[in-house]
Amino acid sequence: MPSCGGDQLRTPGGAPRHTKDWSAKIAEAFAFVMPEYNYAFHAELKNALDHLPHEWRYKAVGLVSYGGVAAGTRAALMIEQVVSALRSRTK
Repeated sequence: MPSCGGDQLRTPGGAPRHTKDWSAKIAEAFAFVMPEYNYAFHAELKNALDHLPHEWRYKAVGLVSYGGVAAGTRAALMIEQVVSALRSRTK
């Protein structure tokens, strides 16, 4: 997933082929396995959520985090806010 290009999704037929392919593979439930990076989740995860916001809605989400002094707890707490804004469920 490219780190930019979100505007392509808003234009008619503008999403790149790899984005459409990935969109078709999103299941009804999924788990994010993420490291804690500078006290937060990593940018690639946020980018993935931003590229396909409608595909993540109303899905069950599992959070697995690791790293840092708090063993990834801070990253999980922060991404939980993002996921709930997409109307996904973590609990």
